[in-house]
Amino acid sequence: MDLLGKVVAGAEFRGGFSGLAAPSDWLLDSLVGGTSIAGENVTVRNSLGLIAVFGAVSKISEEVGAKPLKVYRSVEDGKEEAPDHRAWRMLHDMPNPVTPAHRFWSTVSGHVLLWGNCFLEKARADSGLVDTLILLDPSRTVIEWSERQQLKRFKFQEQTGETRILREEDVVHIMDFSLDGIVGESRISRCRDGIGTALARKRFEGGFYKSGAVVRGVIEYPGRIQNTKSLRESWTEVYGGARNSHQVAVLEEGATWKSVTMPLKDMEFVETAKLSNTEIAILFNLPPAYVGGSAGDSLTYETVEGNAIQLQTQSVAPVCNNIAKTLENDRGIFPFVSWWPEFEFKAAMRGDSRARAEYYEKALDPAKGWMVRNEARELEGLPPDDVVPPEPVIVEQDSLPIGEPMNGKGTVPAGLAS
Repeated sequence: MDLLGKVVAGAEFRGGFSGLAAPSDWLLDSLVGGTSIAGENVTVRNSLGLIAVFGAVSKISEEVGAKPLKVYRSVEDGKEEAPDHRAWRMLHDMPNPVTPAHRFWSTVSGHVLLWGNCFLEKARADSGLVDTLILLDPSRTVIEWSERQQLKRFKFQEQTGETRILREEDVVHIMDFSLDGIVGESRISRCRDGIGTALARKRFEGGFYKSGAVVRGVIEYPGRIQNTKSLRESWTEVYGGARNSHQVAVLEEGATWKSVTMPLKDMEFVETAKLSNTEIAILFNLPPAYVGGSAGDSLTYETVEGNAIQLQTQSVAPVCNNIAKTLENDRGIFPFVSWWPEFEFKAAMRGDSRARAEYYEKALDPAKGWMVRNEARELEGLPPDDVVPPEPVIVEQDSLPIGEPMNGKGTVPAGLAS
């Protein structure tokens, strides 16, 4: 049985479960692809060959990985960090013996952004508590759903070809936007036409430059040619390709070359590339400037700072919140609701310098403010006032007589005395 047949067979009705998530959408697309209107076969992996897609996914994923995932607990006056919680080390430091936390959560976000689904197998200690999370390859995992029992289970195919059945309580399933609340939608497969157009443009441009960055022409010959194929192939061999584009052509027996030209401005390679990059940026909620797209504005300091804020609030924060909320509602990791995980976002979510200054000015106003000085310092990542080093003591110059040593290091010049 071929690969397609195996996947379809794996999604058939089995023991009350049907493969709702597969094979028509994200799983088959990730394996054998889907054809776009541009004629390109689009898969998750070949879409990463587009610089804009790879740049968008890696940018968001690395930003997620750079933020520590901490455990908090409820206290009387709000919340506080709980480094003594058993899940702290697993979520904050090392989810498993192989992958450190920053790389683990970066990969998790990449799976969510590309496949629309991320699967983490839960390993338990002898006590029965979850102490390890293991990444499962989304392209080898099938979700099966029992509508009658309202249960999910997961079929995972090992690299050896062996298939394992995992219960819902053994897997953390983090999904992207979903139409049914059971399986996440892959942005790549749902928007394959836009990705396919970008892939087709990339292929066309590559062929254009391979041919010497000129549109093909015709060779006019006054007589009858016995073997046109031989003439065409010999011409391509000598003058074809970007390396030979500036060679001087020599034609014999009255043959002439006539170009079928198209001005480069009519090609609009740069503009079409910007259009594709902008669409990809929209697909991942990313400011277009990060992937070479165009937002129609000039590049100013406010634009750069605004893009950085937009990256955090619209691109990174939803992914972080999705991961944290899924973990929070997993009773195998957090049996009690008084503990929960959060990504550290204090520094990343700050506004621009002018907005922060105006905000703190109002917040610290003695009459109408709602914040004390140390609270503002904490939000800015600064230590409290009581640990700020004291200012150095300044010795008044006129308190020392002329010619007397100052701090044991020389004398006060006569011109400074009053």
